Amino acid sequence: MTEIGRKLQGKRILVTGAAGFIGSRLVKALLDCDAEVIALVDEQSTLVRIESLLDDSRLSMMRCIMSDADSIETCSRKWGHIDLVAHLGLRMPRSDSFLKRVAEEINLNLLPTIKLIDSLADSIEGICFASSISVYGHPARLPVSENDIPCPISVYGATKLAIENYLTTYGRANQLPITILRYTTVYGPGEFKHRAVPNFMQSLTEGQSPLVYGDGSETRDYVYIDDVVEATIRALVIKPSRVLLIGSGQSHSILHIAREITRLWPSDVSPRFLNREGRRIDITCDISAASETLGYSPQTTLTEGLAEEIRWYKQEMLTIVAERAN
Repeated sequence: MTEIGRKLQGKRILVTGAAGFIGSRLVKALLDCDAEVIALVDEQSTLVRIESLLDDSRLSMMRCIMSDADSIETCSRKWGHIDLVAHLGLRMPRSDSFLKRVAEEINLNLLPTIKLIDSLADSIEGICFASSISVYGHPARLPVSENDIPCPISVYGATKLAIENYLTTYGRANQLPITILRYTTVYGPGEFKHRAVPNFMQSLTEGQSPLVYGDGSETRDYVYIDDVVEATIRALVIKPSRVLLIGSGQSHSILHIAREITRLWPSDVSPRFLNREGRRIDITCDISAASETLGYSPQTTLTEGLAEEIRWYKQEMLTIVAERAN
């Protein structure tokens, strides 16, 4: 338990998206802080990431249909007193139509957030919302900072920004600390989604070369999962009413990521390339505000983090895939 984590001892903390990539890691860290955790899990979510935690008496896991006001109300009667909220649970729309995606985002994410905060008692001490670097769209300059104007180019980014605004307005109206953490590209053990890092690993598992879209020169700010969780814990303790960027403060090209994973695997294959249309997005974050406000300092280098994710992937992910195949 870290020194700052001790301040969460005995606190009752509601975590949405608790079975997800970041949420599951946060739940474990909060239990390590001796907090009581109410883990809200979507009705369709798998529990594989938190199975080992379910017997902990300090954890209460609840299935909740976040898009259903009655389901949220039912859960709120069960969870009782809440001190803090870490709101990480957003669902991804599946429609290819722009207008249908907008409607899905509103019904699956925006309205449920409003219903969630409406279910909280006046005794709540603060809310931490996991937003995204995607609110900036194509950044006008690098590194991007909290002072830059958001200009989302995706429905997902627009929804994150809308939730930020509603939560911030709610906080001001009720004198409640609202902390917005804009995560950059998070990676590490537990990453299931089809993104660059797990996709590269899956290709290597199948004896294929990692597939890179474009020429691979597009850059991202990759931040390790444990650094993100530490920042979130610090935000729950300090409760600053502001927006903060959570990244590594460094950028790496997609091609560099592919080559580094291939080297660490190890494998002697070379990346293969596929043409990709559309304007490129390069991201590097200025994390000085998070450093000053939270004492945030990323501890894991890219090589260390990728090596840890490879270790997990080979030991855990491939076992999960094999079990599902049987």
